[in-house]
Amino acid sequence: MRWWEKFLTLVALTLVVILSTQSPIPSAEKLVQPSPSDDVEKLQQRSAATNAPAYADPSKAQETELAANRERHNAKDRLSRYDFWSLLAQYLIFAATLIYACVAISQLYAIHRQADLAQKTLTMLGMAERAWVAFDLENIDGFSDLLSHRSPQRVRSLGITIVGLTANYSLINCGKTPAHVDFGGVLMRFVADIDELPQEPDYRGIGEIPVIMPPGRPVNGRTPIVLLYEHVQSLLNNPKSAIMVYGAVRYRDVLSEASHAPHESRFCYLAQFPPEREGFMVKVGGPKSYNHYT
Repeated sequence: MRWWEKFLTLVALTLVVILSTQSPIPSAEKLVQPSPSDDVEKLQQRSAATNAPAYADPSKAQETELAANRERHNAKDRLSRYDFWSLLAQYLIFAATLIYACVAISQLYAIHRQADLAQKTLTMLGMAERAWVAFDLENIDGFSDLLSHRSPQRVRSLGITIVGLTANYSLINCGKTPAHVDFGGVLMRFVADIDELPQEPDYRGIGEIPVIMPPGRPVNGRTPIVLLYEHVQSLLNNPKSAIMVYGAVRYRDVLSEASHAPHESRFCYLAQFPPEREGFMVKVGGPKSYNHYT
């Protein structure tokens, strides 16, 4: 039994004890007391029965009237005490009801919080168990060799007009359930100015690829590109030029309902040559919508 149930039971027992120890409700006969004239009439009847006139002894009539007044006073006093205890009992019942209502409201609030916590737990458990497809750019074959083209005279002497590059990447399901892929691919292209990229990526060239990716098993791929000599010179001399490797994968997992939107992994990497130092860098870049995981 909870503490508040014990408290309400104790209040109820207290009310029963209080009401049982008080005087019972005065009856109608006791509350309606005889008037002095009635007392005189009864006195005259008793006197007539004994052949003695009622008015022969005025002191007896006065005593009778005093007794009647005392009886009325006692009846009013008993009624006042009963009203007091009855009112007190009503207040106690009201207080007990109010306490019970507060306890019930607190119990409902606790149940609601427990339901919210259970829902959050299920959501977190679902997120921990669901499929997560991630992209990893391993390297770009031939990109570092572009540094040898910094000298235009050497390029002309070798007769170089085009350069081929290949991006090596892997897609892996980092979750704990299989990913049912229905759309995805990886693209690579030359970007003359990364500040002029559109806010939404252009995924033309990516199509449907119905594949099931089990957890923890990477899927390796290669994406080639052919650069003109002008593109190479722009990469070497313009810090805003870059080779962009980007793409998207849309998939579902076994925990998702058919009516829910599929999950999507968007990714974008930029390969550039910093003009201030030797070497090159590859970093995550592009507008915000190019790198997005759901």
